[in-house]
Amino acid sequence: ITALIGVLVNGLTAFLLVRYKKKDQHVKGAYWYMVADTLISALVAVIGLVIIIKPTLTFIDPVLGIILAIFILVATIRLLHNNLKLVHDGYPSGVTKDDVELVIGNHKNVASVHRVHVWALNAHEYSMTAHFCVHDIAKLEETKKEVKDSLKNRLAIDHVTLELDASEDWKKEDSNDKQ
Repeated sequence: ITALIGVLVNGLTAFLLVRYKKKDQHVKGAYWYMVADTLISALVAVIGLVIIIKPTLTFIDPVLGIILAIFILVATIRLLHNNLKLVHDGYPSGVTKDDVELVIGNHKNVASVHRVHVWALNAHEYSMTAHFCVHDIAKLEETKKEVKDSLKNRLAIDHVTLELDASEDWKKEDSNDKQ
């Protein structure tokens, strides 16, 4: 009876968290914790029922325990992988440096883009800096706004700092850095 109450309470909590788990790593962790607790409670209820009905089937307890442990291990590894990616990489899931450079470079007034750096502010907010050159300096502010809007809408990068470089200055600096 206690295990069935655990299924109900933990299952309800997991159900309430399910729609928010994609927006925040912390909620995702709490969601999976509740799912695991729900499964553990369900297994305890099933094992208890099986042992009451058929007392000779005591092996079922360790077998189902191992299956549950594997499930929890896989979920934990996935969550750990996402958190480590967030800490070390910084890019939103499925986004690369090339994607960022392509979004910026596809604007008609952008001549070139370089020195792109993206990092995570938290589990669902990203910041970015980049240097770029433009064809028409008179359209600089319009271009910056378009680039920032594109990065936010297409790649979920919403804290953007763009540094304008003279067209040849960055090439000289890059060659000096390599020496």
